[in-house]
Amino acid sequence: WLANKPFALTFAASQSLLDAATKHRIRTPVGMYNLGNTCYKSAVLQCLVHCQPLQRFFLKENGHHHNACRLYRQREASKRKKKKTAIKPEESICLACEMDKLYLSYYGSTIGVDVRGAVEEACDRESSDTEMDEALERGDPLVISEMLTASWKSGGMNSLASYKQHDSHEFMNSFLEMVGRQTKLHWARVHSAINSVRSDNAVVGDATENEHDIVKTLFEGSLSSVLLCEECGTKRKRTEEFLNVSLSLSEEVARMQSANGPKKSELSVETCLERFVMPE
Repeated sequence: WLANKPFALTFAASQSLLDAATKHRIRTPVGMYNLGNTCYKSAVLQCLVHCQPLQRFFLKENGHHHNACRLYRQREASKRKKKKTAIKPEESICLACEMDKLYLSYYGSTIGVDVRGAVEEACDRESSDTEMDEALERGDPLVISEMLTASWKSGGMNSLASYKQHDSHEFMNSFLEMVGRQTKLHWARVHSAINSVRSDNAVVGDATENEHDIVKTLFEGSLSSVLLCEECGTKRKRTEEFLNVSLSLSEEVARMQSANGPKKSELSVETCLERFVMPE
């Protein structure tokens, strides 16, 4: 199968020589070109790329293979075209696929190999004519134009579809929501395709959709708040899910200054979290 795919074969051979601690790990930062006020996006993507659980999901576990997802989306789009129904944005654009390609490109730049090209060649069953970037050097910055275009066309970030500067926090929230939704949708397609052959297939199992939502698994938490009446002692508890928590830095700085006087104190996320959960 790989005999006529020299680049894929060479890359697979080089990976087999790496130990488990080195394989599928991004250890060296690589820059991203600014495409006109896109630094807010690059900052978020850099943080996500270096999140090790996400690295394992995309690079080691093939949690969302962009070629497989593309085939499923093309098949669904073809069915809708025959029925003359509108094609949904998630059937033409997938940000989880763009993340998968970003990880491959990023990893390739850190080792000086066109990893994405090697994977594309391996997935092409008909020929070995895949274009490879043989001039790729270790540490070459990435051009995130595909990611930029996909985020604009995804349908979930219309407010960010411009060359203006935007808020990183707003982009991260919208981006993670879309990636989580599309990884879960891809799992549902795979599950449906396998079960259409055999409903009791042991490979799929009975895992819930949330177990395949990598964003929900890694980033979502639940916040419980209790309201206590000082007069009668009645308690009312409320639990809500969140992807991020807003911590008050100014209040924490003021509290530390009042406690320690003019002496400078170290400000940390832990101290801000402790203050956040203090009874009011």
